[in-house]
Amino acid sequence: MRPIFCGNIEFDARQGDLERLFRKYGKVDRVDLKSGNLACYNYIFCMLNFYSCQDIANYIYLCYL
Repeated sequence: MRPIFCGNIEFDARQGDLERLFRKYGKVDRVDLKSGNLACYNYIFCMLNFYSCQDIANYIYLCYL
């Protein structure tokens, strides 16, 4: 599956927090949590993978439509 980008995440968020958050849309395969510092600004984002295309469709439909 292709990963879904999720940005603007709280800096103290943990991988387990994000797995629990996105579990309501379908079975989460992997959450790659990334963080860094750019021009004195701390940022955090994740790349989220679901197990199936239907789970991705559920996420998009429930969040954005």
